[in-house]
Formats: sequence, C-alpha cells, structure tokens
Amino acid sequence: VTYPNGGNPMLPSTGSLCFTETHLIALLEGKQTPGYELLEHTFEKEDAHIWNDDNFEIFVDPFLSRSDYIHFIVNPRGDVFDQRCLIKRVPDPKAADPSETITKIVQDASYNSGASVPVVKDEDGWAAVFQLPYTAFGLEAPPLGQVWGLNVCHTNRENKELSQWQATPGTRGFHQPQLFGALRFGQKAEGLQGSISMPYLGGGENRIVAQVYSPAEEASVTWTATLTDASGSTVSRATGKLEAPEGASRHELRFRAPFNLRGRCRIAVEL
Repeated sequence: VTYPNGGNPMLPSTGSLCFTETHLIALLEGKQTPGYELLEHTFEKEDAHIWNDDNFEIFVDPFLSRSDYIHFIVNPRGDVFDQRCLIKRVPDPKAADPSETITKIVQDASYNSGASVPVVKDEDGWAAVFQLPYTAFGLEAPPLGQVWGLNVCHTNRENKELSQWQATPGTRGFHQPQLFGALRFGQKAEGLQGSISMPYLGGGENRIVAQVYSPAEEASVTWTATLTDASGSTVSRATGKLEAPEGASRHELRFRAPFNLRGRCRIAVEL
C-alpha cells in the first residue's frame, strides 16, 4: 500500500521471504516505466542520505519488542545503510514539569549488521536480495517458531511514490514498530523440539527452563545463553550440554549476570 494514505501503488512492488541455517533472506522487486533511469548516487562511506535515491527498506524487530529494531536501506547500486533504532520516552525539553516525557527515536548509525544486498536491474524495474545474518540480531541459528516484527518499503523516485507492506500512517513515517507486520519462522514438526522460558533476569545466578521433546531416542542437546548490553557487546556467556530422554523432559539452565549491569540488555538462549 502507499504511504501515508494506504492506497494502491501506481507502480507495484513484490516480495518473497525465506530463511536458511545462517540468514534471513528477502527478495524485493519494484517496477518502473521502461526507460526510466534509476536515481542512484555514489557515497564515499555508508550514509543515511542513500534514502534520497530509489531504494528498498527493511525494518526488522527481532523478538517482537515493538521498540528495538534494525533498519536496512539499499539503493540500485547495491550500497547498504544499516542502523539500530530504539524508541524510548525521554524528558520533554519544552515542558516545565520534568516528569513530562516525549517519544524519541535513538538511532545508532555505527551499527554494522554484516548484511549483503546484491541487486539486479533491467529495463522495467530492479530487485534487491537482502541477506541478513542471524548474528546481526545476536543469534547464531534460526529462531525456529518465533514471531518477529517486520516491514518492507519501496521508495520510487520516478513518481515520488512511497509504498509499504504494512501501512504506518502518522507523523513518524516508517519508524513505527508497533505497526509492523508479524513474521513467523517455520519449524519442522518431526525431530527434536524444544522451548525456553525465563521468569525474569536479575543480577547473579539466573535460571532458564528448557522443555525438550525427543520423539524416538535419547538426545544430547547443547545450549548457549548470551547476555548483551545496549551497545550489543557481550556481557556474559554460558554453554553446556543436557541429556534429554525419549519423550518430554524438563531441564534447568543456569548463567550469571553481573550485579552492576544497568540499562537495556538482551538475553539470547539457544538449544
């Protein structure tokens, strides 16, 4: 749909999604009038002004936080800009009452996702293949069965048309993660299955409960718990193995968090 009115685009876009053992992959294609020369510029270094070109954008909200998300842009040259964004409440500098707050988007352009985005151009359009590694989201394997937030957008400079998969009307433009669509990673029904739950995160020793189902025989399962701070740096990491008997079993995984940890953080647990 078009932004901001949610109508039908005059020049349509299409997209496809899949995932591998190492990457989330999105193929986005946009149409142009035959003979239109795509708008593209060369930048000496990664620059947000890439948005002024013809471009595709992807917004990924891992773990469906609705506030902490990764923003990717690519132009027809294949130049990529990526940043980490966080929506937070901050004191209103114009208010007399210091308790009054406003919504602010904190953007970290120094973030490097390691994504590669090859592009293909022809007479009536162009396409980009976003290859986003799970390491960009603090993971080492696909998050099977999880639901993430997602939106994809196309800026068509030929007719100054902005289009989106999920509409985000309002004054904040595309940066509205509460309005992103939902992306569910598939999961095979057969074979070893597992789920993880954690009541809370605190300083000192933490316990995570892992439910494992092995359909046919005893299985040896490796687990990893990685705690990162707001900058994405690893604060602590624990690994281990558990022996899961045939059928369903419950296990406790333990790791430690420093007592002096402050601010936002993320815990990623993998089986």
